[in-house]
Amino acid sequence: MNFKYSAIANTFEITSLLYRFGAYSHHAGFDQTVYAVYLAVQNPDKLSLASVYLFPEIAKHFGTTNEFVEHNISTFAERAWTYHRELICTLAGRDLFLKPNASEFIAIIA
Repeated sequence: MNFKYSAIANTFEITSLLYRFGAYSHHAGFDQTVYAVYLAVQNPDKLSLASVYLFPEIAKHFGTTNEFVEHNISTFAERAWTYHRELICTLAGRDLFLKPNASEFIAIIA
């Protein structure tokens, strides 16, 4: 379930994919990760400078700071990397030797 080729990705599809990582809405960063992937699918250019374009928009939406958003998504990515590394590599289409950072993780999912 990779959204790169779909015209419109909805949050239900994104949520379903993220559930495959064993994380649910009560985990830190889950909702922010869903929204980040949604925004990245709608406008992939935002991923090129996630800390300038993507994280501030997410922070505004959730009423928090850019740093908190990046931390939460990084925490989510770390959990996914720790427990479901094979799935991340499959979605990335290649072997990964280092844990993806927040923006790389979003790019892999989107």
